[in-house]
Amino acid sequence: EPAVLPLIDIDWRGRVFASTQRGLGFSFLRSNAGFRVGASITYDQGRDSNDDPILLGLADIDPSFEAGLFFDNYSGPWRISGNVRKGLQSDGHNGIIGSLLVSYGGKLNQNANMILGVSATGGDSSYNSSYFSVSGSSAGLAAFPAQAGLRDVGGQINFIYLFSERIYATIDAKINLYMGDPGKSPVVQEDLPFFVGTVLGVRF
Repeated sequence: EPAVLPLIDIDWRGRVFASTQRGLGFSFLRSNAGFRVGASITYDQGRDSNDDPILLGLADIDPSFEAGLFFDNYSGPWRISGNVRKGLQSDGHNGIIGSLLVSYGGKLNQNANMILGVSATGGDSSYNSSYFSVSGSSAGLAAFPAQAGLRDVGGQINFIYLFSERIYATIDAKINLYMGDPGKSPVVQEDLPFFVGTVLGVRF
């Protein structure tokens, strides 16, 4: 459903960042070749059983901070990045989730850039069970135990237009395909969820 959200992304010399998308983090290993490794704190919003009728009767998943490690590697137009995160609150998912993204980008003209990417995300048994398992007494859905494994694979495209050195706009589209146990879970009603959004930004 449509939503308007603020986007804040502060990065100090590629070492420390504070972002509404990336969380809080710092790089403790960097190279001049475009490789860095770091640690971060992110935030998982959890899930409320009132969010959707299909979730009624399922247990709520409280919001949780996550501690994680990440890496980024830039090589010409290519970027490979990944992360592993662990839920810290016992009433949250309290599991481990990891993602890998491979993207390729370049200039279309002096003002426009495009980036194409593919991704994969997976979780351990605690994470997948929290979000995709169903007990026999939940909302009339068939009981289903979700085990560790791949959660989804996805594709994305980002178009960035520079109005000036400081002002820019983006159009972002992403589609995911649920895989493994999450793809078989009765909680998942749409195998190919997609997202389309736009950002109007100002660099300082």
